[in-house]
Amino acid sequence: TQEQILFFEESYTKYYRMMVQTVLPIVGSRDIAEDIVADTFLILLAKINSVMEHEQPVKWLFRVLKNNAISEYRAQRPRRLRKAFCVQPNPS
Repeated sequence: TQEQILFFEESYTKYYRMMVQTVLPIVGSRDIAEDIVADTFLILLAKINSVMEHEQPVKWLFRVLKNNAISEYRAQRPRRLRKAFCVQPNPS
């Protein structure tokens, strides 16, 4: 409906940059942060009716964002550990 489109567009316009800035310190990469925000907005699209009826839709949006960021952080953790403990051979 037109109301759903307007709700989505307003949410995207108003919160996109803030959402990227929120998750950037958690994941350490702007590209990954933008992917997480995009995924969050896809979830919003899929559940837009219930979110629009939610008492605090912005809180819902940022909760989903936080959960997505934490999931990504956990997925990155093994890679971070491998990098941190990777011993480079001594060039001699």
